[in-house]
Amino acid sequence: MGSEAIRIALQTAYNQPISMFHVHRHEHRGSPRFSGIDIRESRRFVPDFFKVQPDRCHGVIVLSHDSAAGLCWTSGTKEPITINKFVIVGRPTNTVRDFA
Repeated sequence: MGSEAIRIALQTAYNQPISMFHVHRHEHRGSPRFSGIDIRESRRFVPDFFKVQPDRCHGVIVLSHDSAAGLCWTSGTKEPITINKFVIVGRPTNTVRDFA
């Protein structure tokens, strides 16, 4: 993810009351985990999301081919909250729990 992508996301969020989540995929099946680089970089860029939407939650999500994991920061928190449930809407609708 480059600086241009972040700039566009920040401009979009500046004009709309939205939360922002950076999403990417790890190429495997099963529960994904955030790499050390994922965590380090997230701690660098997620605070920028609060500059344009300080009252929303923001975070990161990593997908695998059949699961997901997520971290969410709320305004004023230094440590993220683990997202432990995702609902995948479609046919069929699936609920995935307990990623940590």
